[in-house]
Amino acid sequence: MKKWVLILTTTILMGHLLAYGLKKLMPETMGPIFENLNVNKLVQLLERKDSDKNITDEADRKNKKLALNQISFPKTTVQTPLVKKDKKSKLVTAKEEEKRRRKKRKKKEEKAADKKPTLSVVKVADTKTSPKKNFEEDVVTGILISTVEKKKEEKPAEEKPNEDKVDLKYWAKLLNEVPTTDNLKKFVGLYKSRKINSKNYYSVLSSLISSSHKDARRLAVLGSSIEPSPLAFEILANIKHTETETELLTLTNARLQVFKDVKYLEFLIQPLRSNDLFSKLEATALIGQIATSLNGEQALTGEVQRSLNVIASILKAYSQNSNAQLQSISGQALTVITRLLGNIA
Repeated sequence: MKKWVLILTTTILMGHLLAYGLKKLMPETMGPIFENLNVNKLVQLLERKDSDKNITDEADRKNKKLALNQISFPKTTVQTPLVKKDKKSKLVTAKEEEKRRRKKRKKKEEKAADKKPTLSVVKVADTKTSPKKNFEEDVVTGILISTVEKKKEEKPAEEKPNEDKVDLKYWAKLLNEVPTTDNLKKFVGLYKSRKINSKNYYSVLSSLISSSHKDARRLAVLGSSIEPSPLAFEILANIKHTETETELLTLTNARLQVFKDVKYLEFLIQPLRSNDLFSKLEATALIGQIATSLNGEQALTGEVQRSLNVIASILKAYSQNSNAQLQSISGQALTVITRLLGNIA
C-alpha cells in the first residue's frame, strides 16, 4: 500500500511541477487551466495514516479511484499559440511574432519608396576628354547633364517674307541709339533676304537723317549706298543739303557721284519728277554734268536721245519755277541739252 501511495504522490508532484513550469513560460495560456486545480483533498488522502490493516486490495483500489475523481479540471477551450523559432532559437509569443511581421513589412515599404527614380549628378574631372556620342553634354560648374540626342526636326516649307514680323520702330530706335556697323549689317540683311521691302527699308534710313548722333546719320549714308535706287538717291540728296559735318558731306558727295554716269540718265528722271525739292536740285545738277560730258565727245544712242528729250521737257517747266535755285540750275542744264539735241538735228 505504501508503495502505491509513494508512486502516486511522486506522479502528482511531477505533474504539479510541470504545470507550474508551463504556467511560468506561458502564463496567458496555461494559467486558467491550473487556476482551479484542487489537489488538497488528494494530498490529505495520501497523507492520511493507513490505520486499518485489514483493508483489502479491492478497498485500496476504490480509495485510489475516489481520490482521482476528486481532482477537477476546468473545461476550457484553449487555442494552441503559434510559435516560431527565430535565428537565435528562442521561442516567441504570437503577439511578438505579429509585431515583428509588421516591422518587416514597414521596412519593405521604405525600401520600395527609396527605389523611385532620382536625378543622378556626376562630377566631371576633365570635360575635354569626356565622350560625346548619342548625347549632349552641358558642363556647368563641374556638373554633367546627359540627355538623349534630339531627333532633327524636318524643316517646314519656306514661307514668303512676312513684313509684320519685323518691328520697324525697333530698328529705327536701335540704329539711332546704337549706331554701329554691325547693327546696320543686320538691318541690311533683312532687306536683302526680303523680310522687308524697299519702302520700309529706306523709311527707317530716312528717319536717321535728322538724328542728333553723327554716327546715326553716317549709317543713313552707308545704308543708302548699297544699290542705286530713287529712294536711296532721295536720302543722299537730303543729307547733302542738310548736313553740316564736313566728313559726312564728303562721304555723301562721293556716293552721289556714282549716278554721274550716262547709264543712269534714265534713272534720274524719277527723282527729277519727285515732289522732294532736294531730289530735284541734285538730279538737275547731275543731269547738267552728264550733258556737259556728252557734248561733242561721243555719238548719242537712241536711248540717250529719248531720255534727253523727256528731261528737256521737265526742265522747261522748272525754268519758270518759283524756287530761284531750281530755276537757275534747270536753265543751265536745259541750255546744254538743247545744244546736244540741236547738233543731232
